[in-house]
Amino acid sequence: METDAGSLKERINDLEQQFEDIEEKAAAGVFAGAGSVAGGVGNNIAGNGMPGSGDAGAQPNKPKPVPIALSEDIAQIAKNWREITEKLSPATNSIIRSFTLSIPEGDPSSILLVTKSDVAADILTSKMAYDELSKCVEGYIGKKANIIIKKIKSEEENRGIYPDIEKLVKKGIAVEIE
Repeated sequence: METDAGSLKERINDLEQQFEDIEEKAAAGVFAGAGSVAGGVGNNIAGNGMPGSGDAGAQPNKPKPVPIALSEDIAQIAKNWREITEKLSPATNSIIRSFTLSIPEGDPSSILLVTKSDVAADILTSKMAYDELSKCVEGYIGKKANIIIKKIKSEEENRGIYPDIEKLVKKGIAVEIE
């Protein structure tokens, strides 16, 4: 057993990560035995984010990889953004309202969420909130969307560098996503 504070802290962090992974799998309908907790799930990764256990015959119900969203899927997300975000937890939903929905230049198959708030950006980039948002979007369109969160300065927002595509789509203005 660990005796020094550094080892104890590391052990607690490992246990917390394992617990989060188990919760994610339970929410996704994938249940694993106590000895087969997978780790290392990262943000902005296409696919299901769960590495296999190494035993191909042990997981007959292994989830299929989710296809990556295309530009028409991003347009659908923009059109229905509020409906999508209503499915988030109240805390995440209230944070997401401070963001502007946009598209990164040169990457029309991604969603760009921009904010001036350091706190909002930090919260949404946390693993729990990011995963919740990713799963919600994925559940709506049936595909994996790359979500980019960016903290911007006031002058960037005032210059219109990141147009709010949700508002443009709602007003009937054609948004070309190529």
